[in-house]
Amino acid sequence: MDGNRGGDKGMIIEELIAESRSDFLTVLPDHSVMETAQLFGQRRTAVIVVCGNDGLIEGVVSLGDIAYSIGEEGAEAVGRPVKQVMTTDVISCEPSDDIESALHKMNDLGVRHLPVVENGRVVDVVSHTRALEVLYKGAALDFAQLRSYVFKSGGRY
Repeated sequence: MDGNRGGDKGMIIEELIAESRSDFLTVLPDHSVMETAQLFGQRRTAVIVVCGNDGLIEGVVSLGDIAYSIGEEGAEAVGRPVKQVMTTDVISCEPSDDIESALHKMNDLGVRHLPVVENGRVVDVVSHTRALEVLYKGAALDFAQLRSYVFKSGGRY
């Protein structure tokens, strides 16, 4: 067995999305840092995806990006467009990607969220926690199945 359930590829991002879609936020690149910060406060989210008018992903902005910009520039930062503080080198995954590989990507790169991108458009955002929860549930189910085989009652032996 290769560590995935039953030797198969394992659960893919598309299945995770079908199970529980996140309520991710997007803003336009010209949204101000202040407007974006207010969205963070209202929605209690950790990352917001920045998309152009065409709906294609242009970047992501995190709470850290906002805090760093204010820390460096003070009050002037809040009036700037979010495109000046966002991360443009976006690390993402596709719906067909394996959840475990997405988790490895997050760990290797030190990020906690991955936009799920299909044809340049964001269809969801997967968090490290959400991906781990799904893997944990799968592992718990696999363990319960294994346990039922080992401790099957009613046999003669």
